[in-house]
Amino acid sequence: MDNYNKIVDSLTVRFVNAQKMVSIKAIQISNYHQEHNSLILLHEGNICFGKDSKQVKEGEILFLSANKAFMLELGSKGSENVINNDEFNNLQSLYLQTYSNLSASNHTDNFSIFNFQAKIFDSVGLFSALEIPPFVLQSAKISRLMQEIINESNNQEVGKNRLIHLISEQIIIELFRQILRNQLFAEKIIINSPYFKDPRLADMFNYIKKNLNSDLSNKVLANLINVSEDYVGQYFKMLTGINPQDYIEYQRMEKALVLLQSTKLSISEIGAEIGYKDTTYFCKRFKMRFATSPGQKRKK
Repeated sequence: MDNYNKIVDSLTVRFVNAQKMVSIKAIQISNYHQEHNSLILLHEGNICFGKDSKQVKEGEILFLSANKAFMLELGSKGSENVINNDEFNNLQSLYLQTYSNLSASNHTDNFSIFNFQAKIFDSVGLFSALEIPPFVLQSAKISRLMQEIINESNNQEVGKNRLIHLISEQIIIELFRQILRNQLFAEKIIINSPYFKDPRLADMFNYIKKNLNSDLSNKVLANLINVSEDYVGQYFKMLTGINPQDYIEYQRMEKALVLLQSTKLSISEIGAEIGYKDTTYFCKRFKMRFATSPGQKRKK
């Protein structure tokens, strides 16, 4: 159990969106996949998934892992209208509307959806790395929390973003508990989870976050965990799917966003704070990532 607590303690949860949706036209998506994880709570109507068209019952929750492709059917069962994921993304408004839209009020096929990211050390997708396939669960607690987060998403009161973050974390922890409690995918978790607990990887993550304004070359990281400079990049990418320098830049840019929003530091001071001695180069890398300059981002 301590090992799983370590996974949860190192987990970064990011809310993407949550809303209640109505299926206004039945559709089958042959290779449905999205870049985020999803929980879909079926209220009324029909949802099927997978090669065998497994049906989700009303009141059940369908979990979909990020970037995993599978068949998804929404709306009246038996629809012969089949499209691919790209077509669905381009034409989604023809098939789905938000529940608040009055024109959707006569349709009985409706569900709530919560989209999120859940990453270990802000790098590795938890559910993708564990290779958790789509599955159905029943949880009154998750259903209630999903309704709470949808309500909060439509709320404009103070503390909205903080509450959304807290509720998102509660949902993911309860989802992980459900998986462990019901011994779902036990073999996959045993096989795929050990590298989350590799102390050398944890040491690198912690060192990077505490030393963003310092030298974080592969040579420094290699010395930290006592491996060769040639091997450290391969080791990091093998366990996380990305190379260490890409991860470091991601962390630096995320911290730059925080500093732009929460301090009065100049652009050059922010660049130096996160390890860029050359302000022009910092601005160039920032714009490549966010499609806008640090100054424009601060104004927004």
